[in-house]
Amino acid sequence: KYMIKYIEIKKSYREAKIRNFKNTTCLLYKSMIKTINKQKSLFEILESNKLLKIYFDIEKIPRDQTNLIYDIIGDLKRWFANKTNLNIGNYILTFNEQSCNHEGLSYHLIFYEWCAYQSEILNLLNNFLEDHQEYVTFMDGSVYSNNRLFKSIHQIGINKKNCLSQFENDMH
Repeated sequence: KYMIKYIEIKKSYREAKIRNFKNTTCLLYKSMIKTINKQKSLFEILESNKLLKIYFDIEKIPRDQTNLIYDIIGDLKRWFANKTNLNIGNYILTFNEQSCNHEGLSYHLIFYEWCAYQSEILNLLNNFLEDHQEYVTFMDGSVYSNNRLFKSIHQIGINKKNCLSQFENDMH
């Protein structure tokens, strides 16, 4: 079983500090799809002191380079195999066509068979980027902060003005 802590946000990220988080235990992430589809702004809370699935936030992929995401995934998998002897073959990839916070395509990449702490995932990312400087622009390292809110599947984001996005396609 995997414990997921999440929060529904109506107006801004600041709500996370004053509202109680909901807890749910599920066998698989996809078992939450019914709950998730009913929400508009459901965020998973990634706690730094808990083991998490290995995840990456990949963004700003140019619209005319849609295959770049698969180059990044292939290079990540090869890097993991060479540097850590881990076969991280299976993954979940969510797609966001139009982010309200930046230009380009955005993805959440989750290697769901492996877990680590946020600090360890950040170290892995930084080591990967040392070997693959060409991806520095696309890999977001800010998603490894304490109690980070991570947009759930089929959910709309919060824009830079702390308002729910008005774009229906600003949805992972």
